Amino acid sequence: MRQTDIQVLTERSGMCANVEIFNLYGQKVRDFTVTSGQVAIDGLDSGVYIVRVGSASLKFVNRK
Repeated sequence: MRQTDIQVLTERSGMCANVEIFNLYGQKVRDFTVTSGQVAIDGLDSGVYIVRVGSASLKFVNRK
């Protein structure tokens, strides 16, 4: 895994997950389906983001 990736774990291996990334203003900046378990965040500016996978969400800080 690269430093520009975040890892998304699903209940079962090979299962697809819909991932949404929001900035702190609530604007959706990324939306995609993940099958590999890894999400590239290299195109995001530095800042704090919310990642939503299904009904779960978490906060992460992207530092460049």
